[in-house]
Amino acid sequence: MLVVEDEPLIALMLEDTLEEHGWHVSSVAMNEADADSYLSKESPDLAVLDVKLGGGTSARLARVCSDRQIATVFVTGLGAEDLPPECSGRPVLQKPFSPEDLLAALKAA
Repeated sequence: MLVVEDEPLIALMLEDTLEEHGWHVSSVAMNEADADSYLSKESPDLAVLDVKLGGGTSARLARVCSDRQIATVFVTGLGAEDLPPECSGRPVLQKPFSPEDLLAALKAA
């Protein structure tokens, strides 16, 4: 699993929660470039993407994941009206979220 989250504490919480519940996190990327580097070498089954990355969004990464048939879960502090179209039809977790909500979203992906 790939986790892409630009806030270090949230990235750590995601990684810890996922691994505590039996998921294998193969990479945590803090930005789009790190995610691209990982995806150029690996093909995870699942990606957890923060919608807002730095000054932009993870929309392009979402398209890459979709093209490669990598299931995607989005996490965000944005309201539903501000989500990019790439989030449509995929699980979206509003921050803050519980571990139970995260696990349910992963199963839905």
